[in-house]
Amino acid sequence: MAGRRPKPTALKQLQGNPGKRKLNQDEPKPAKGVPCAPGYLTPVAAEEWHRIVPELERIGVLTQVDGTALASYCMTFSRWVQSETEITQYGVLIKEPVFDKLGNWVGDKLKKNPACTAAMACQKEMRALLGLFGMDPSSRSRIKTQSPEEKVSPLAALLKERQEKRAQQRA
Repeated sequence: MAGRRPKPTALKQLQGNPGKRKLNQDEPKPAKGVPCAPGYLTPVAAEEWHRIVPELERIGVLTQVDGTALASYCMTFSRWVQSETEITQYGVLIKEPVFDKLGNWVGDKLKKNPACTAAMACQKEMRALLGLFGMDPSSRSRIKTQSPEEKVSPLAALLKERQEKRAQQRA
């Protein structure tokens, strides 16, 4: 399917729907909650999983079906850390041996460390995955949430609205 991917309705509601377009009320609504961490995560990926999951749960954007996307982010994060560690260890430029037609070594030439390419690819993928969960500054700036103490149940909001209407009618 060509074009920009549509935003989930929940994210549009958090961001305020500035275009005032009709929201998809028939969109699937998976159960909120924390998915189980998959067993295939590397140690670095598992550490990132346990660091980020509580925060995603706190802001209310995590559901039971988000495990695969979150695991993909965590594994990409792990690969990025591995690439950056290699770059730190061996440098941005590495020596590559040069041989003549007879197979004799004639010297070395400098070339870009392949870990640099891997690190940049991981960063690009992480940015895309971070945006799905509102975990980057630009996507987060478009989300409007209430603090836990400000959240009001729909019933309480309805009762408050009715009380305000009665007060206005009496005045």
